[in-house]
Amino acid sequence: MLYLVVLLSMIAVAYGGTDGRPKIHLPKAVLDVVNQAKLDCLKEKGLSNEIGEKFFKLEFTPDADMKTFAYCLARKTNYCDDDGHFSENLITLFGDHKSKDEIQNVIDKCNKIKKDTSMDTFFDVIVCFFKDSPVLVVP
Repeated sequence: MLYLVVLLSMIAVAYGGTDGRPKIHLPKAVLDVVNQAKLDCLKEKGLSNEIGEKFFKLEFTPDADMKTFAYCLARKTNYCDDDGHFSENLITLFGDHKSKDEIQNVIDKCNKIKKDTSMDTFFDVIVCFFKDSPVLVVP
């Protein structure tokens, strides 16, 4: 699960964190693992580095390469389950943050999304989460 938090951190940092949402700061202990998962997914799926760069800038283009990369990265880091939804214990990563209930509501709302494939589902779930999350996770 820590991998998930680090992945969210990397995405939030790329997002800039300047939109006024509170930031949850996390240790950088597993950034190397997430970076390795990114490299593995790009290589295993035959994708360009540009796809990874776009993903971490939150430039979620709804094309097959982006969806493939996002789902691969999420699975390798235990970010989502087989169906493309956030793992159930994701909320525990936010500890006692004052927005924990709001975060859980966003997770619950986004996890209701169901598409034809796990990749399509996850893509829409992560877009939903970053659009509606009351916090940004940053290193």
